Amino acid sequence: MNQQTLFNIPAPAKKPGMDDWLKTQLENKTGGFRAARWGRCPTCSELTLHGMDADLCAGMVTADPTPLSPQQEHACMIVGRPTFALKPRGTSYELSDRRGAYLYGSRPPDHRGKTVIPAHQCGARFPGFIPRPTKETTSEHPSF
Repeated sequence: MNQQTLFNIPAPAKKPGMDDWLKTQLENKTGGFRAARWGRCPTCSELTLHGMDADLCAGMVTADPTPLSPQQEHACMIVGRPTFALKPRGTSYELSDRRGAYLYGSRPPDHRGKTVIPAHQCGARFPGFIPRPTKETTSEHPSF
C-alpha cells in the first residue's frame, strides 16, 4: 500500500556562488571577471584600462595606465580622484579600488610593492606608462 505524501519535497538547495547565466553575461561584457580590457576613451581617444574594481559589489571603471608615485596618489586623494591598485593577471591586469584604504584607514595607505593608477579624467594625464604584462611576469600564488 502506497501512502500519499503529506508535504511537497523541497527542491535541492542551490549551490553557493554565481548563477551560470550571470557568469556568462559578465564574462561576455568584461572579457573575464576581473580582467581589465585595453581601450580608448570615446571623448579624448586616450588609451585606458576598463574593468571591474572589486570581486563583490563591483562597478565598471576606466583608469589611465600611468603609474603614480605616493605623492601623486595623495594629490589624487585630495582632489577626489579615485585610484586603483594593479595586479597582473595573465596578459592583463585586475583593478582594485583603493578608496577604502584611505577613507577608513587611520593613516595613508601603503604604496610599497604596488602599482597604483588613477581613474581616467580627460585632459588630466600623468606622465609614464605601465607595460603590458606577460604570463612570465605573473605569479600563480596569491599575495595573502
